[in-house]
Amino acid sequence: MTKKIAGLCCVALALTACESVPVVGEWEEEDNNSSYKDELVIFDDGTGERTIKDSFDGGKVEIEWEIEWEESRDNEYDVELKCKKASIRLGGELVANGCDQFESWTEGTLDYDAECEINNDGDEMDCEREDGQETTYDKIE
Repeated sequence: MTKKIAGLCCVALALTACESVPVVGEWEEEDNNSSYKDELVIFDDGTGERTIKDSFDGGKVEIEWEIEWEESRDNEYDVELKCKKASIRLGGELVANGCDQFESWTEGTLDYDAECEINNDGDEMDCEREDGQETTYDKIE
């Protein structure tokens, strides 16, 4: 009887340890289109990546971030993004190459913190940056 209870406890612990974390997976901004892509890949080790590619008349912007995240409450996450790579091309000419040049050229900052919350269905995530900017992502199945 003791072996049976111990075995059931091990199975219960294994199932709990294998429970998926809702934020882990691939996400895309709900406003993605043929010229604008904003995608996140969140890994189960507390890291991830974000990529934005935006093409417009005579120009192209590409930015990549490294992500660190941790769960703050059920289905709520604190996310830190640090620029890894950034570039701006206008009329085929590279006008900013690298995170520092991009920030100087745009007079903005690429590193930021955000709070993200996943809906009860686990298929939509709303993120709010520390500056109040909001973005909604849909989970890619």
